[in-house]
Amino acid sequence: IKDKKIVNTNSIVFEKPYKLHIRASKMVEGQKTIKKKTKTFPITTTLLDAIKDAAKEYDKMMNDIIVDVSIPSEVLTPDMKFKDVFLLYVEEKIKEHNNNSAKKPYDELAATRFLNKWLKPIHNMRMDEIFRTHITSLKSKMKNKKGKPLADRTRLTVHQFVNPVYKYFNLNSNYDLKSPGVITKADKIQKNTREFDLSKEDITELFKGLKEFKAQPAREIFMWLMHGRRIGEVISISWEDINFDKNTYTIQAKNNKARVAMTYTLSQRLKDTLDAIGIKKSGYIFEKLSDKNKNDYYSASTLRDHWKAFNTAADKTLRYEMVLHQLRSCIVHYLKNTHNVSNELAGFVVGHTQSGTVTERYGTYGFNKLNDTLNLMLDEVFDDEYSVKTPMDDKLKQLQLLFPNKTIEQLEVFLKE
Repeated sequence: IKDKKIVNTNSIVFEKPYKLHIRASKMVEGQKTIKKKTKTFPITTTLLDAIKDAAKEYDKMMNDIIVDVSIPSEVLTPDMKFKDVFLLYVEEKIKEHNNNSAKKPYDELAATRFLNKWLKPIHNMRMDEIFRTHITSLKSKMKNKKGKPLADRTRLTVHQFVNPVYKYFNLNSNYDLKSPGVITKADKIQKNTREFDLSKEDITELFKGLKEFKAQPAREIFMWLMHGRRIGEVISISWEDINFDKNTYTIQAKNNKARVAMTYTLSQRLKDTLDAIGIKKSGYIFEKLSDKNKNDYYSASTLRDHWKAFNTAADKTLRYEMVLHQLRSCIVHYLKNTHNVSNELAGFVVGHTQSGTVTERYGTYGFNKLNDTLNLMLDEVFDDEYSVKTPMDDKLKQLQLLFPNKTIEQLEVFLKE
């Protein structure tokens, strides 16, 4: 960059994902209409390519200004039926997600299914005639085929659909209706965490067992999960997200919970999984087994079926009292209790967002640091040909015994001084 202008994009190297802000402005019927958008790019995308992509997005936004006709505020009135407003809200969410590359397409089918299955009693009620008692009644009727009430977490979904509809109504009308779906203290799930009490030995046995699982590609997906990734992140990753030259892979913003593109080290253990299923140039890495021609990814429910088979002992009891998602808990638990890794760093290993506060305290952790931290566990658990054992490891272990209250980062700083 020279004189505040980009003169050579080849010299710009990014150490973390970066963002470009796009602003489109146009006069429509005598009024200036503005659209704004922020796109996040992985470090593997050059600035020149990012600018080209942003330019295409700008052209699309300018075209959308012409065709995007907002709903007049006078159309939305308190006497409207809930179902009609709900469907208008769904249309708005579809546009919102389509205009944001960091979001997946809005799940219109899931929304309408929930509307028709659980919200039917209030379909034809006026927006200003729905009260708290109606929401309570809806939740009380949510039962399974055997008549057993659904889980609190599932029933909370009533609030998560109703409340945004009222928010949408108030933002796009001249009225201010109080939402009957506001989540109060009484609605909140009092215990939102699962029990976890596996020992270090249990975790080691579990991870080794998953590594040797017979069915492919479930075995390979399990390995990615044992690197801290979420199920949705793994099954949605594509070959285009892999950078074999830099030994990295990127979980795109639309496919992760943080909604920010995150880059991680492609370890040799993960490379082995790619070799096992056969490396390709494009498409999903883990394809749907039933119909590979439609370019769809592997089913999460199928993977959970494999987990259920693995976790069921010969006498039909559970081998481990946990769900598949808790492999992430295994990683955090092991790193914290065996290696004194801090809560924050252990969280970043499993994909938590690195906040501004953390950046101010430590600086941003790069993918190599996260990989090295994870390998404190995986090298011990698997003890395979990729496990690295250095004198530094021995010194760290000795220091951990002497100073159990110190974090791994503090001890590493001490050894380097």
